[in-house]
Formats: sequence, C-alpha cells, structure tokens
Amino acid sequence: MRTAPMALWIYSLVITWYAGWSKGRRSLPMRLAPWYRGKKNPSFSDMLATLRRESWTLWISDQAARRHIDQKQLEPLMDAVGYA
Repeated sequence: MRTAPMALWIYSLVITWYAGWSKGRRSLPMRLAPWYRGKKNPSFSDMLATLRRESWTLWISDQAARRHIDQKQLEPLMDAVGYA
C-alpha cells in the first residue's frame, strides 16, 4: 500500500472519531502554547493527542479495575502520552 493514501485514510479516521467524540462538549482539550494566543479551534495535533489520551485512559481504567490505581496521579502521564 502507498504511504500517501494510508496517511489520508488515518487522518480521516482521526477527524471522524474526533467529530463524534466532541459532539455536545462545551470545551475541547487544546494545548495552549504562548505562540497560539488566539487559538480558537483544535489542531490535528490536539485531535490526535485526545485520541491517544482516550485510548490510554480506557486501557488504564481496565487495569485499574483489576488493581487500585489513582487516576489523578496519572494526569501528567496522560498529557505526555497524548503529545508524545
């Protein structure tokens, strides 16, 4: 398979997932860097980070059901995983 069509396919999947996930939410997670002072809409990087964060959250929640894991201690890790 060629790289460009696969990249377009993955890009489309991420956008479609994010559109469904963000429906009905009042605020959307975005990384606000100093150079994005007027940023109003999430970038593809924000969408991809949200997908990663949600995927890891599901996996960790599944693991937490088996063992006691404090979710608040994992927030810095989840941010790092999202934008890695």
